[in-house]
Amino acid sequence: MRTVLFIVLSAAALAGAATRVVLFEDFTNCGCGPCWSIEPTLNAFVNAHLAAGNLSVARVHVWWPSASDPIYVANPTEQTARVNYYGINAVPTLKMDGVLTPSSSNLETAFNTRMAVPCYLDISVSKSISNETGVLYVTLTASQSLGSETLRLHAILVEDDVPGAGYWSGSYFEQAFRDNLCGGSGQTVSFSGGYPSTVNLTIPYGTGPWVEDNVSLCLFLQGETSKEVFNAYYRALDLIPPATGIGDRSGVIPALTPVIRIAENPACGALTVVLEMPEGPGTLSVFDLEGHLVEERSASSGTICLEPEDPGVYFIRARSGELVSTATAVVL
Repeated sequence: MRTVLFIVLSAAALAGAATRVVLFEDFTNCGCGPCWSIEPTLNAFVNAHLAAGNLSVARVHVWWPSASDPIYVANPTEQTARVNYYGINAVPTLKMDGVLTPSSSNLETAFNTRMAVPCYLDISVSKSISNETGVLYVTLTASQSLGSETLRLHAILVEDDVPGAGYWSGSYFEQAFRDNLCGGSGQTVSFSGGYPSTVNLTIPYGTGPWVEDNVSLCLFLQGETSKEVFNAYYRALDLIPPATGIGDRSGVIPALTPVIRIAENPACGALTVVLEMPEGPGTLSVFDLEGHLVEERSASSGTICLEPEDPGVYFIRARSGELVSTATAVVL
């Protein structure tokens, strides 16, 4: 009876196992005095939570009061899409996970409200080629149904330390909206059921004329109708792990990658992993949901048995020569 109870409790705990990252959107304009006046408060909030790894940020610039706002002018179409989506008609307007509209004085309250909501979506991202141009490899894993509404993925590149204009003259725009890699409406995502269910996507990116060292990825999955963000992701582009494991490859994407097959997933206890290593023996690494290395060993093509100590979601990474693949496994 104790064994059965342990499995049931572990499965229940796993249902909300993903770590929530809250999306914060700041609708602003360089000609807006009230926007400038709350900038120190917003920056303090953003900087603290970016450092903690629990916030994703995009500052969307609108076309009023100044139609010459340089961030808006650089990409009016996609920023207008975000404005129209929410029906924004005044700035500053702040949005938290798409469903809360806090003032600058209750940011922490709104943030804590969203952090208390169970999260059933895990997001992992890697990239290929260089920081200047390449492909993002996005893995979305839903531990249970996220509802029946249409889900849309947004992958927004933002830039820090952009020389300001208007009220920001002599200062800088932070997390300035540059490009939604999924287009203004986002990319439709659907899970097939049989949870946990995983969707893998490839998204081309380019940093264009921007300072690539200042570019970060703000990525999130949002319900089209409810506007609720199920989870978000944020990381400096140059800190997103390369899928090839070797950084720049002059635009060449490997033709082969290691193959990871998990015999039973979810599994109760041990994981049986079958590997195909196209460039010969390499390494097999196991990470927990927080990105901590749990186990690493030498590996060749064949079958390996892994026995994680605790139930949860794990990421299994196989490296063969210069090639890398990642798979998600669930232990009950």
